[in-house]
Formats: sequence, C-alpha cells, structure tokens
Amino acid sequence: MAKYLKKVLRSIFPREKPDADKWINIAVIGETGSGKSTFINTLTNYFLKGSLNNLKVAIPTRYSSATESFDHTEKDIDDVTKSKTDMCHHYTFEDDETGKYYLFIDTPGLNDTRGADQDALNIPKIRQAIADLGHLSAVILVISGSLCRLTAGMRNVLISLRGNLPDIVLDNVIVVLTNVQRHTSNFDLNCLEINGNIFPYYMQNSAFSKDPRRRTEEDMVSLKADWKDSMKEIKTMLQKINTFQAKSVAAFKDLENQRNIIKALMTEAKLEVTNIQKMQDEIASLQQALKKYGDDESMYQQYTQETVLDVKEIVDAEYHSTMCSKCDNVCHDRCSLNETTVVGHDIFQGCVAMREGQCTQCPLLCSWAEHFHARKTIQVKQQTVEKVLEDIKAKYDIATQGKIDLSSPLWLQLYANLVFPDRTLPRDRDLFRVCVSKINPDTLYI
Repeated sequence: MAKYLKKVLRSIFPREKPDADKWINIAVIGETGSGKSTFINTLTNYFLKGSLNNLKVAIPTRYSSATESFDHTEKDIDDVTKSKTDMCHHYTFEDDETGKYYLFIDTPGLNDTRGADQDALNIPKIRQAIADLGHLSAVILVISGSLCRLTAGMRNVLISLRGNLPDIVLDNVIVVLTNVQRHTSNFDLNCLEINGNIFPYYMQNSAFSKDPRRRTEEDMVSLKADWKDSMKEIKTMLQKINTFQAKSVAAFKDLENQRNIIKALMTEAKLEVTNIQKMQDEIASLQQALKKYGDDESMYQQYTQETVLDVKEIVDAEYHSTMCSKCDNVCHDRCSLNETTVVGHDIFQGCVAMREGQCTQCPLLCSWAEHFHARKTIQVKQQTVEKVLEDIKAKYDIATQGKIDLSSPLWLQLYANLVFPDRTLPRDRDLFRVCVSKINPDTLYI
C-alpha cells in the first residue's frame, strides 16, 4: 500500500525531474470514439497495478468515476460522437522495473461531430503541447479495431497528422487497435500510408465499457483473459518504445516557422490575385463598353437614311384629361370626373386609371395624389425625316467620341499594368518549395 501511494504521489508531484535519458514522452492521437481515453485508463492500471475488481480510473467513464488524481476535463461521457477531451493532458507514470518515467500526452479527439471547425481549434493545441516538450520518443495512433479499412474520418486524421507533424516524428509509429484481439482483427495496416515503421498492438478493453454490477461469471472469465492479454501488450509496447531514439522538438518549431512564412506568402498572393481580378473586371467592363460604342457607331453611321416616324406628342385640347405632375403623362384621356386643377384632389382616387391607389398608366405607377386635370390630349404626328436623322447623328457622334475616350492612354496603361505587373514574386523560392512539399495545403489555415 505504501509503495502504491508513493508511486501516485510521484506521478502527481515529482520531487525532481528525472534525467533526460529516463524521461520518455509519448503523444497519444486518435479519432473521436476510437477508445483513446479507455487506452489511457488501461495504461493507468498497468502502472498502478489495478485489477478487474480494483480498477484504477484516470479518466471517468460512463460506469466508473475517476479514482486517481489526474487533471481532466472529460465532457459528454455518454456521447461517443464528441471528443471527451478538449485540451491536452499529461499522464506521468514510473516503471518500477526500468526506473523510466513515461509521460503520455492525451490529445483532443479529432473528427468529432462538431466538424472541421473543432479540429481547427484542437490541432494547434496538439502542436503546441508537443512543441513545449524537450523531445518526443513516440507517437501512438489509436484506432478502433472494429474497422477493416480507413473511414473518411480516419483519413482526415491521417492527413492532419502528416500535415502537422514533421516526418522525423513519424519514423516509428505505434498503432493501438482497441476493442479487438490480435487474432480477430481485420484492419489493413497498409492503408495508413505512413512512410515510417508501424508497430501494431491489440487490446480488448471491455472492462471499462460494461456495467460492473451486471457482470456474470462467464463475463468474468472472458474479461480476465482480455485483461491479461492487454497487460502483456502494454508491456511489449513499452519495451519497443524503449528502443526508439528520442526526437528533438526543434523540428516542430521549424515546421511552424515554415508554416507561418507560407501563410504570409499565401496571404500576399491572394491579395495579388484579388487585385489582378479587379483589373481584369475593369478591363472586361471597358472592353464591353468599347464594343457597345463600336456597335452604336456602325448602327448610326447611316444618318442620311430617309424614313418617316410616328411620334406621340401632348397637345392642347377643348376637354380635360387626367395628367401626372411627376412624369408629365396623359393618364386618362377625356376624364369624366369633375374638372379640377388641384394636384392630388381626392376625386382622383376614383379615376379609372387608378388601381389600389396607383396609376396604371404611369411608367413608375405613381400615386393618385400626383395627378391633376388639364386640357391636354395625346396626338400622333409624323415627324420630319431631317429632325429624326439629327437625333441619330447625335448618337453617332456620342458613340464615336466614347470609342475614342476608351482608347485613350489611360485605358492602355490599365491593360499594361495587368500584362506587366509592378510587383515581383516572393524572393525565397527555395524555402517556398521546401515548405509546400512538407506541409499539406489543406492544413495551412488551421
């Protein structure tokens, strides 16, 4: 009992930092619902000598409260679709046999139902938690053993890993397949597409997923066998991790610096593209206007053509009609209402040209209050050919002048700015190529 208490106190309040060669840092990463928290609880029982009848619980589960004094912020314990861990947490254990200290970093679950925005919040936390360490010995990837191949969610997790962890850290990857026994697993490790070495371990952690009060004797027989196998797998896994060479986290800082440089370059490039697009839009608009002026010039160039047009004009009359004071339109010829020259007189509400308070004859559907009586009417006259042609000639002159204006040096200068931009591309092309080859574009804005 005293030995156990001593170990617990050391895990919470280490008296002094062990030598670097005895300190092994391990990052635990996985998709939400993969069994990552259960894996941490299994580790806790391995180091603290727990048993089926005396479970050591670091992270509370649906059926078990925490028994150990580790900081945790577990949420939505009953909802397996949401990550229970929203922050990175450290779990430190001492191995009596080797005298080594193991620091497991429990990271937030990726790809939960809260969507990509939640991953965008969690991934920087994972990067920062690892970067704060002096070194990293291993990465443990927790995967549900019930899978046979990669799901879309798991594929997103792997993309995030490759885009946010330096290649040197992925040289040796521990894969823990949960809820499965070694001989029953059908998961194809090749589908992970990790360039480094992969070391798989299999654990059936059903001791934490069922209500202890409902265990039968047959259940206990199976649970004991699974428990024993899981403890053996952990021991073998730790022995393998002990052979790994610790990697400096300086690579994380270099990757982060490269990421920030690329972000700055991409921001500048986006501004350049936006400016070019604006210039292209302006040129397209000017070219369209130029085409219109050219078409108008062709249309009106025959301004000596002879023609006769019927033109409507408002002329004096011996009777009164309803007119609009706003658009100067004869709205009701020979109005039968009592004649009044008062604009907006109430009687105009009853004029046949009105419907629901608006004039049906006005181009703008003016209000009845804009109308009055005047002795005017509409007369169709044949306008002389010469006058009409003068109007066409005026339009021709406008089109010609507009075409000249658009061909001015200012327009040509705008086009030249697009073809020969003043700004140059980023100077550090080598750094740009290196960064792009190392960092997945999908993760640059995370």
